[in-house]
Amino acid sequence: MIDGSFAENIVLVLSTCTLALLGITPYTTNRISFRLKNNRAPLTKETATIIYVLSIYLLAAVGGFIENMWNEQIGNLSDLSMLGVTLIISRLAINNLVPNWRQNDKKSVQLHVLGILLIAVGCILNINFLAL
Repeated sequence: MIDGSFAENIVLVLSTCTLALLGITPYTTNRISFRLKNNRAPLTKETATIIYVLSIYLLAAVGGFIENMWNEQIGNLSDLSMLGVTLIISRLAINNLVPNWRQNDKKSVQLHVLGILLIAVGCILNINFLAL
């Protein structure tokens, strides 16, 4: 089975990657302004503060749900499968964060295939390196 500290850390990693993939923040920033996404008008500091605080509360609420979801799945996944899931979610999140990066470029597809292979091999062999 999985060591407690590793399981806690991998749940944190998977939860964080999943939240990044969801792209929950409704705002963007630059050097001089705080704006709602898809809106050109800058916000006042008061409005920006309200939106920021509400975003934090929303993120905490959704984050707790996502963390519970991964906690339930952690016992069903081998170490190799967890690595595969982490690679896939991380690349999806990174490509999602940068507007001009595509999910279907050659290197992303290769990483997704590697992740899928790790998940499959982990499920078939049920290898848990930390249990050895």
